[in-house]
Amino acid sequence: MKAIRMLAATVALGVTSGLAWADLPPVITMGPGFKIVVNGAEVPVFGFDRCPQAALDPQNTFHIPGEQAKACTVIPSYQSEVKVRMMLRSGPVVETWGVMRYGNMLGFRRPGGDLVVPAT
Repeated sequence: MKAIRMLAATVALGVTSGLAWADLPPVITMGPGFKIVVNGAEVPVFGFDRCPQAALDPQNTFHIPGEQAKACTVIPSYQSEVKVRMMLRSGPVVETWGVMRYGNMLGFRRPGGDLVVPAT
């Protein structure tokens, strides 16, 4: 199980097989370096959005460097696609994932049709 930090409140969602079960807030944020499974390997994923302080440092203890502060993936409730950067062994790859919402479930679909699966 991995946790996704939310912008509306620092509430963790349980994630299994690319689907999150919870009452979804208006905006969800995946922190920098969120790991997924690609071809059996764990791959860190970074976004292109400014990170809310709560997603990086819930206790507001540290100063977060600028480059990390702009590496979150922010997903508003109206957004149907999200652009991410995956750090594959062969180098960084930018993909646009489809955002799937079914009631209280949230998932992502890669361009080839595969579901995004968080690393455990």
